[in-house]
Amino acid sequence: MPGERKIHGKSEKYGQIPRQAPDLLWLTLTAAFLAGIGLFQYRAWQEDGVEGPALPPDALLVMEGIQAVRSVGGTNQWSLSAKQAIQGLHDDSTQLKAVRLVFADSKGGDIVISADWGTIHTNGDDMSVRSNVEVLFADATRLRTDTLSYKADTGIISSSDTVLIEAGGMAVKGLGLKIEVDERRFILEDGVRAVMQP
Repeated sequence: MPGERKIHGKSEKYGQIPRQAPDLLWLTLTAAFLAGIGLFQYRAWQEDGVEGPALPPDALLVMEGIQAVRSVGGTNQWSLSAKQAIQGLHDDSTQLKAVRLVFADSKGGDIVISADWGTIHTNGDDMSVRSNVEVLFADATRLRTDTLSYKADTGIISSSDTVLIEAGGMAVKGLGLKIEVDERRFILEDGVRAVMQP
């Protein structure tokens, strides 16, 4: 049962359960929400013509170590983490550095995408990644390419670049890629060449 004792004139409570630290995702979302309110107030202040310090048009909001989850109807569509997120005052998209995107599925297995850079639009429906792009399937199939884009309304990840696939003892190269996220299936669209590795 909680109690209280005095040591050197100071009260100290004992017997209470320590409070848990807030979840990192909620801290990130809260910070982003507060930044959004500040940005909205700043824009309203500019429109009212109130004189005051003006931010330069190329000013950026930079957030470190972000994590986000997109959920629709109580089902998680994807989770995302990035070393850094960069948002311009007048941009409708956010630039991501060292991005990792996971489409989780307990039955079909996860699809994990990593890249040096990414872009996510404000609503989270459209995303793209570029530079050192790697896609890893649950069965250890690995795809490498230069760019990928994802559209939530179709559930398709696609690329028009050259794609290298490593699966088991086989290396496959082709041009153009389509990944159906829900089906956990991918299609090389053109110029497919396969090589058996020793």
